[in-house]
Amino acid sequence: MTDTDLTAILDEDPETSAARAAQPGAPAAEIGALLAVLASSARSVVEVGSAGGVTGRWLLRGMPDRGILTSLEPQRDVHDRTSVALATAAADGRARPIQGDAATVLGRLADDGYQLVLLQTPPATLADLLAESFRVLAPGGVLIARRVLADDTVDQTTFLSEVRDAATSFTLLPIDDGLLVAKI
Repeated sequence: MTDTDLTAILDEDPETSAARAAQPGAPAAEIGALLAVLASSARSVVEVGSAGGVTGRWLLRGMPDRGILTSLEPQRDVHDRTSVALATAAADGRARPIQGDAATVLGRLADDGYQLVLLQTPPATLADLLAESFRVLAPGGVLIARRVLADDTVDQTTFLSEVRDAATSFTLLPIDDGLLVAKI
C-alpha cells in the first residue's frame, strides 16, 4: 500500500495534506488519524509545537464539536502557517494559535485545564516541558509525545522514568521515531 493509498483510506482532507507537504517533520496521515482518535473525548487540548497546523487539524477533527485547541509555536513562520491552517479547520474560533516560547506560554496555562497535551518539540526539550505538561493535564488526561527516540544523544531513560512515575499507564510505540502515549 502506498502513502497516497493510506492517506485516501484515512480520509485526510486536501488542506491537511497541503499543510503536511509544506511542513518538514509533520507527521504522516496515520499519526494524524491516531491523534484524532486519542482526542475524541478531549474538550481542551494543548499542543506544544504545531507542525504547521497539521496535528491541530487532526486533533480538531477528533475533538468534540465544542472542544478548544490551544496551539503553541515558538517559530514565527511556522506559527503563521499554523494560524492559516487552523483558521480553515476551525472557522468557529475553536483554535487558539499562540506564538511564543513553549515553556513560558505553557507555564501560563491553567492547572488541570486540559484533557490532552501533545508535545512535539525537539527531543532535547521534551524533559524540560514534562512537569508543566503534567501540571496542566486534568486527572485522567492523556500526554502524547512525538519523536521521543529521534535523538540518541538525549537521555530517554530519565524522561521515560519521569513519565512512568507520573502516569497511571503508558506505552512507547515504535512509530514516528517513538510515540509516547501516557494516561495521567
